[in-house]
Amino acid sequence: MKPKPEPYGALLALALAAGAVACPAAAQDSDWPKHGRDAAETRYSPLDQINTGNVDRLEVAWNWEIPKTGARLETTPLVVDGVLYGTAALSFVFALDAVTGDEIWRWDPAIPTDENGGPRACCGDVNRGVALHGDKVIVGLLDGRLVALDRADGSVRWTTHTTVPGSDYTITGAPRVIGDAVVIGNGGAEYGVRGYVTAYEVETGEQLWRTYTVPGNPADGFESQSMRAAAETWTGEWWIAGGGGTVWDAMAVDPEADLIYIGTGNGSPWSRDNRSPGGGDNLYLAAILALDPADGAIRWHYQTTPGDDWDYTATQPLMLLDLEIDGREREVIVQAPKNGFFYVVDRITGELVSAEAFADDLTWATHVDPESGRPVETPEARYGMTGKPVYLAPGPSGAHNWPTMSWNPGAGLVYIPATNNNYYYEKLPTFDYQPGIWNTGTVRENTGQRPSRPGLNGPPNLLLAWDPAENREVWRVVAEGGHGGTVSTGGDLVFWGTGTRLAALDARTGEELWSAEVGREAGSPVTYATGGRQYVSVAAGLTSGGGWPRVWTFALEGEQGDAAGPGDQDWTTAAPEAVGMSSEGLGAIAPAMQQLLDRDATAGIMTLVARHGEIVHWDAQGWRVDSQDPLEPDDIFRIYSMTKPVTSVAAMILVEEGRLSLDDELGSVIPDFADVQVYDEGTTRAPSRPILIRDLLSHTSGLTYGFFGDSPVDSMYNRAMAALSMGTGNDLAKRVATLASLPLIDDPGQRWNYSFSTDVLGRVVEVASGETLDTFFRERIFEPLGMDDTGFQVPADKVDRFAAMYRRTRDGLGPTSPPGDDPYTRPPTWLSGGGGLASTASDYLRFSQMLLNEGELDGVRLLEPETVALMTRNHLPDEMIPIMPGLADAGFGLGFAVAGGEDGGAYWWSGIANTYFWIDPREEIVAMAWTQLQPFGAAPLDRILRPIVYEAIIDGN
Repeated sequence: MKPKPEPYGALLALALAAGAVACPAAAQDSDWPKHGRDAAETRYSPLDQINTGNVDRLEVAWNWEIPKTGARLETTPLVVDGVLYGTAALSFVFALDAVTGDEIWRWDPAIPTDENGGPRACCGDVNRGVALHGDKVIVGLLDGRLVALDRADGSVRWTTHTTVPGSDYTITGAPRVIGDAVVIGNGGAEYGVRGYVTAYEVETGEQLWRTYTVPGNPADGFESQSMRAAAETWTGEWWIAGGGGTVWDAMAVDPEADLIYIGTGNGSPWSRDNRSPGGGDNLYLAAILALDPADGAIRWHYQTTPGDDWDYTATQPLMLLDLEIDGREREVIVQAPKNGFFYVVDRITGELVSAEAFADDLTWATHVDPESGRPVETPEARYGMTGKPVYLAPGPSGAHNWPTMSWNPGAGLVYIPATNNNYYYEKLPTFDYQPGIWNTGTVRENTGQRPSRPGLNGPPNLLLAWDPAENREVWRVVAEGGHGGTVSTGGDLVFWGTGTRLAALDARTGEELWSAEVGREAGSPVTYATGGRQYVSVAAGLTSGGGWPRVWTFALEGEQGDAAGPGDQDWTTAAPEAVGMSSEGLGAIAPAMQQLLDRDATAGIMTLVARHGEIVHWDAQGWRVDSQDPLEPDDIFRIYSMTKPVTSVAAMILVEEGRLSLDDELGSVIPDFADVQVYDEGTTRAPSRPILIRDLLSHTSGLTYGFFGDSPVDSMYNRAMAALSMGTGNDLAKRVATLASLPLIDDPGQRWNYSFSTDVLGRVVEVASGETLDTFFRERIFEPLGMDDTGFQVPADKVDRFAAMYRRTRDGLGPTSPPGDDPYTRPPTWLSGGGGLASTASDYLRFSQMLLNEGELDGVRLLEPETVALMTRNHLPDEMIPIMPGLADAGFGLGFAVAGGEDGGAYWWSGIANTYFWIDPREEIVAMAWTQLQPFGAAPLDRILRPIVYEAIIDGN
């Protein structure tokens, strides 16, 4: 029998029946007023205007660019009374007209990123959404504050600190309003904190109660009998590193039972043997807790992973269902936590009803014992106790993480965005808690001694349709890359983010009925109706994919906007494991680059890794303008000599068209070079052979730069270029004519020498095509490939994305010129095919992927495969290799350096501001590491990035 609700429970039931936001009952079906739409967190909407019979007519109604970027978007928008409320990275909040997408207001708490002195968050500066109550929008901030905003204009109504300012706690989850209280948890267990959940008075922000999830130091006394009992399951001095158990996401409410349900997180540190050396269950880690809403007292608990050793949190979405199980009506709470088992638990008593594995890859336990309710662990699972490191599945990212699951009562199915992965667990021999850094108690760095990673039995990401009554799988759909959350509707549909698409599936069969590109990985979709029209809305921006994050909203027969096309979205993104790479391995990139930033080696760094045409890592760290604007992944950089491959491709287009030949003499195209001389011991003479077009491409022309050497010819070049810079009318033709008047430093074909060769090649392109170089680039390369941000000048409307240039001096790091007053913001005096372009990572990735695809991208072919093969093989004789000291086996093709030896097949180049890219056809990898720093070599980003990328490959291609 259900316990009778106390008076607070009656008030809670009344408030929940009214939806916490005052609106008529009919509007409740139309709105999305809560994080899970209802108190039970089912994410089911009865709306059926969009259904299996017409979903193929779904079109874009509107989209809105989110003016805030960060790690990713995990928000669930709320929609009430025709207004959509959402959040973005760094706790940014916005309100939009739900019909038109017009902005009503925005609120930015201006929280700095971790690298700029902001909060340290284990897993990105994310935010999962807001709560609504009356005239207030309530949001938890990454820095631990809880803030109430005015629903009408976004002004601050009240603020309270839920954590000690400057501590290692963060808030990423959505608050829940329960009666007259707003409840919020926190995160931070990787850094060493003690978990708790707190209720505040919704009108004032005054604290009502706080419940800790793990015990503190016994010497300080216990806050409750629950904490006293929990302490009996711990040993050692667990409180020093906090213990963990943070409540960073899942909650649900049963107003009739008068209970709040929360999920708790992992231990701090992960390793139980370093946290609680004598073992024990370590209550209440990795558990579902039922709390009394009046005072937060723990009424019952069910621990999914006793004595958590693996970061198997139980913070994943909770859902309350009424099911018929074995002929009996049961009121249950269900969860698919990280550990890979689907749990059905009596939500009144906490008794286990059933638990079955939903993960394909599950090696830490064989099953859950139905009598004890405990997992039966495999002999090797306790790596600390055995002293033997081991690969286990799932890994710390879990078999299911934050992506929201949903319920369809008609189909009787729960839809779980599941994952398969594994991880190498190794206990640190000794553990000393250190504030401000990760404290996992495990060896996280791969020193090269680990065995090969086992393969996976199942796909990296998939959607499971699960029958909770029978606790079994009904159908599955494999994701295209990463995936997001789900929503289920009365139209017998499940909407789900798969790769960079939002897809609609038949809720009963899993058949895909519709999809639309949204540019980046979709978060958690919602559906609502206003003005008699049903909409489906999702925030897309889960990973650092191409383009800005957006809110995309769809409706039947929409009239505004189009789905993301080539100009709106550049790339699909994927979980690294989906393309044979390790998330853990690629996770080493950011800390490695941060070390450079921490010692002021440079101001900002962009890194990107793509494999099989899908981005698996894209990040920006540090500053665009030092201490003013943080660097964003798709900011504009001076790429300088990375212009050379573009000019080389332009020349090869003309070769394919028969307007040039690699064996053409340069003098036949540019007559000024017909009588060029070679410097020879104080005098000049005719060269041993003419300069050929192929010499320009391979830097064997005999030309030089002047500033890399101190020979008499170098001095002549320096004086001539200085004179040109002082003059007027300094176009490309004039500069090339000046170069032709200077003696060569070598005979053509005698030596590889870095030089103005590609600038001369740019003039060759102009003469052979009859077009200026910028026009040829734009019409023949940039526009066909969709490289919208690449050019010889940064236009005024893009200067706010232009990264500042820095220089190392004796006094440290200093800017050479602000982005708004930079030569690149003015028309160029001459078009340098050797170093004149500015570009973005997404644009240059399109160019690089075209080369990796043997000359084609998205159905547009610039070059034939045999031409790309010719360009990317070595054209130098053995005596010219390596081209530079320290580049063992490195030759040169037609526009790129080409690897020899074990790395044969890869090719690359760089720019003088320390921008680097490389392409590896064998592994199908494109990688970039860019900063804006002179002199060249002051930040050798490629030497740092390359070994990390190759170490992260796990499929052995």
